Amino acid sequence: MTATPLHTAASRPEKASRFHQLDAIRGIAALAVVVSHYTSVIWSDPTVSMPALNVAVSSFMWSPLGGLIIGLPAVLLFFVLSGFALTKMLQSSRDGYASYAVKRIARIWPPYMVSIALAVLFISTIGWASGEHISGWVKGVTGHPLNMGDILDHVLLLGAFEPHYNFVAWTLVYEMRISLIFPLVYMTLLKWSARQSLLLYGVLSVTCVLLHYAAKKTGYIDLANWLATGHYTLFFVVGAVIAMNLDAIVHWYHQQPFGLKLAALVLAMISYTYPPQIRNFGGSFSEFPMLLTHWLMLPGISVFIIMAIGSTKLKNWLLRPSLQWLGKVSYSLYLFHPLVIFLMVAWISQGADVMTAVFVGILSSIAVAAVAYPVVEKPSQKLGRFLADKTSPVRRMA
Repeated sequence: MTATPLHTAASRPEKASRFHQLDAIRGIAALAVVVSHYTSVIWSDPTVSMPALNVAVSSFMWSPLGGLIIGLPAVLLFFVLSGFALTKMLQSSRDGYASYAVKRIARIWPPYMVSIALAVLFISTIGWASGEHISGWVKGVTGHPLNMGDILDHVLLLGAFEPHYNFVAWTLVYEMRISLIFPLVYMTLLKWSARQSLLLYGVLSVTCVLLHYAAKKTGYIDLANWLATGHYTLFFVVGAVIAMNLDAIVHWYHQQPFGLKLAALVLAMISYTYPPQIRNFGGSFSEFPMLLTHWLMLPGISVFIIMAIGSTKLKNWLLRPSLQWLGKVSYSLYLFHPLVIFLMVAWISQGADVMTAVFVGILSSIAVAAVAYPVVEKPSQKLGRFLADKTSPVRRMA
């Protein structure tokens, strides 16, 4: 019995193109997440009194470029980019599901496990930082004691758990879940039009969000976590729809006048930057359900991806070697920077200057990513390709 290919012959081009400019966007988004977390380290420290710095950072966040230091839209951008990349991969693949799953698991899980192993090592030897500097956001993402049950949850990376040992793990849970079911999603997209796909998965997203909040309110936290999977699937689907209709979308984009393109860019910046800050308005907005803002960010994310592919000037800028390198190490940067933050917070608790520690931490996070990519991430990718070849009946017969 042979594996069934994850595509139809008519839907598959002979060779998948790699859009390197999207790698740069992923790298910029990963750096935005890093900066946003280090910004939180400063703001959550009760001993830091720097009014001028607070005003400067707050003003930048409220500017049209504020999305460069806000983490939430970057995470949603990762999901859309994953949907785009997985669709392009499935369109060109002759492999069955087993090969697909092996490559995807090898892409995500081994580097992630290295980060968890290092976190456990740090906690068991150095311990969590403590002292007057530890409060607010930092306390929320650190301080949990080692527990075998929690460690097992982190290892499995599929269930509902609190990511005590690497606070970005929650996003990887959804990435893994949706990646493993994505071939099924892709098959539905082959049967439906783009409009039908967005409508049906949009309805799924709305339904899951409503049930998610109902489950949280009634104390079913694990169920709420699983329901959010249906919500985030919409973001993969948007990326997939862009990929499947890319020629038509780019052709339409090229036909638009400059004024309309500029207006789309401005609206995209507004869509991307301001919804995640809605709670900063205070008052009745302080408890605004953040999942509702995700839909408001989706148009901006989509426009950025389309412009990165359709705009020659933007494409050329994104193809700069420095940005391409940042895109190459983006997963390692995203994955390992929480560990560097743990160490920097420990350093601060021992008397280090907060601003110095943050500056050193950002540079150290980039340096760690530069090492982790060739040492951890690239071998993991190579292992995935090797195992996929072993599980592919098509390649075995070749």
